[in-house]
Amino acid sequence: MISEDVFRPLPDVPVEYDAVYNGRISHTKRHYLAFQIERLVHVTSSIGELPPAGDCAFIRRLQAQSPLHSIANPLVDGLPGRLTSAEVNRVYNQAAVGLCLSAVEGAMYSSMEYLLAGLPIVSTPSIGGRDLYFDPDYCIIAEPKPAAIRRAVERLRDRAIPREEIRLKG
Repeated sequence: MISEDVFRPLPDVPVEYDAVYNGRISHTKRHYLAFQIERLVHVTSSIGELPPAGDCAFIRRLQAQSPLHSIANPLVDGLPGRLTSAEVNRVYNQAAVGLCLSAVEGAMYSSMEYLLAGLPIVSTPSIGGRDLYFDPDYCIIAEPKPAAIRRAVERLRDRAIPREEIRLKG
């Protein structure tokens, strides 16, 4: 499912973002909960849940939030292109914290990728089991409100937990 060889800490990559959110274009992913985070990078994709015009509008909304927010994916005609797993891991390593924001989830591979990359996680309460491997030492389940998400991200970012420690325990 998830390659331990691909998703790992990269010691030569500087942290540029407070958080990363890997979530497809969907209202169920609740991207808006991350809008108060100062420096945020999105890894996103479309699975056709919205028509192309809706996807483009969604991307424009993400871009409009802050000049310190960005989308890691290359944009092709206003839509996010794909990143390789290695490119996604590099983006993870540019962030201090990984985000899990949907209320209902399956396995949520991104949460496992975050942990293998050594990222602490801020999550919201959810149904689906993504929190199975969460440890309170490096994972916070925060109230699903933008201010609460921002505070939880800042708290974990400021703790600067060594990535190898998270990877080994996760």
